[in-house]
Amino acid sequence: MIAGLDAGADDYLVKPFSLTVLLARLRAHLRRRVVATPPQEPLRLADLVLDVVARRCTLHDADIDLRPKEFDLLAVLARHAGKAVSRETLMAEVWDENWFGSTKTLDVTMAGLRRRLAQAADASVPPPAACPASPPCADTATAWTSDGPRGAAAASRQPVFPDPAHRGPSALGRARPWS
Repeated sequence: MIAGLDAGADDYLVKPFSLTVLLARLRAHLRRRVVATPPQEPLRLADLVLDVVARRCTLHDADIDLRPKEFDLLAVLARHAGKAVSRETLMAEVWDENWFGSTKTLDVTMAGLRRRLAQAADASVPPPAACPASPPCADTATAWTSDGPRGAAAASRQPVFPDPAHRGPSALGRARPWS
């Protein structure tokens, strides 16, 4: 009994014991363990506000719906803002120190977090008043095709859009000389 208490145990119960005695000791320990935590200030990174207590994320005062693990991942990264955080640290703090699965889970969660933050950033930025139908570089863009810079697309002055989401001349982001 003395060795157990010296090793760090808070209490010791000798067999045989009554269930009522065990429950009474558990309640006593729980009463002692109540620790008032001071209110935690929201984490602020430029226009991104992360309220860890309320589990709420806002960008430009607009809520961002994040999945629980995405929120936890963002909270860990926000606490270590400006520092490199290892995969092991992220896995231990977001999932569990005893996580035995693949770290690919981290890659998938990070990709989802980036996608949601990008969507929120796009939605929160108002478009400029005068938005041209085509990008300003459309008149001067040189089209690179399989024929080289002077292919059929260059002759027709079709612009090349490196971003596939722009949906320029083709969904692949390059002009097709055969279209």
